[in-house]
Amino acid sequence: MSYYGEHRYAPAIPYLKQAAAAEPRNLELRLTLAHCYLWTHQLEATLGVYKEILQIDPDSAEADMIAGEALDEKGDNAGAVEQFRAAEKANPKEPEVHFGLAYLLWAQKRYEEAITEFQAELKNDPANNQARIYLGDTYMQMGRYPEAKEQLLIAEKSDPKMPLIHLDLGIVDQETNQREAALLELKETIALTPANVNAHFRLARIYQQTGQRELAKVEFDKAKNLNKEQDESLHQRIAEANARPSGKAATPQNPTGQNSAPQP
Repeated sequence: MSYYGEHRYAPAIPYLKQAAAAEPRNLELRLTLAHCYLWTHQLEATLGVYKEILQIDPDSAEADMIAGEALDEKGDNAGAVEQFRAAEKANPKEPEVHFGLAYLLWAQKRYEEAITEFQAELKNDPANNQARIYLGDTYMQMGRYPEAKEQLLIAEKSDPKMPLIHLDLGIVDQETNQREAALLELKETIALTPANVNAHFRLARIYQQTGQRELAKVEFDKAKNLNKEQDESLHQRIAEANARPSGKAATPQNPTGQNSAPQP
């Protein structure tokens, strides 16, 4: 198991397969093997081990979550949600089960449902700052700005260097006409993630609205150039994926949309 402990999942797989074959009723071995397949993007193998796990423990919430992650990576949104709901039903106290489901719903813009799940995760684990950040982001996406700011400010105390917190606080402040506060948050976002197109674009809009045309032009140009660079990089990655022997194209995914921005 040393490979697994060192996060070297691919070389761990043959040893885990051998051990699992020798102990056909060992649930932990199969869960570990399923994780290794998942983390090395061997999705069909992941789902194959999941079926074996069901023969040992049909109510394994952890196994349902693994299957849900595999289906999500395959692009089966409905199947992924179904698996996480099964995990939630099997054990509503399973760590990250509500967060995993909430994240899937959030990525599908099913914000009301996502809020319920993020709140459930925080009830199970109030220290889960990631759940709190995304709860704040969900409120922000819905235009529920006071609730968004409340959650984001709490999250900021635990993780002051998280770019999404500052970006969302900047958006909340901008949308509620607190321009000076928005400027500070957007500048902090850019300091943490200089290639964040959305932050540059929103900063440009504030400069434009306050009559600072030269500064606005600088930020608009940065946003435009970053958009072009990211588009070219994405096209290159897709071309490389299409050139692989498998012939399977990479599916670009950016569920947050935080680096996208409308053209000025």
